[in-house]
Amino acid sequence: GSSGINAEYGIYTTHHDPTHCFSETKDGTVQVVSRFDWLPRKILGKCYALCAVIRILFLAIFVRLFVSADVYIVDQVSMCVPFLRVLSNKKVLFYCHYPDMLLTQRNNI
Repeated sequence: GSSGINAEYGIYTTHHDPTHCFSETKDGTVQVVSRFDWLPRKILGKCYALCAVIRILFLAIFVRLFVSADVYIVDQVSMCVPFLRVLSNKKVLFYCHYPDMLLTQRNNI
């Protein structure tokens, strides 16, 4: 994708839900590639964090092997940062924000 700057970028994620996302990721303005969504998000209703780590490590290995990048920007699950740094000589930036806060309504204090 491009947004008026002299750069190309893409979003690689373990899950992309077209019914719960920003319109730019739905209409193709921003390229989104989803991989490893078949891996479980939880085990017996628990282990959300463990499953998130396993999914992001699979994705980090995939991105490193099959995607040409000058820099990696990682969001929310930081466990893959050391792996990306060890597996490549590229810069890695961890940027933690919560975009779902913009997609949901908060009705409580």
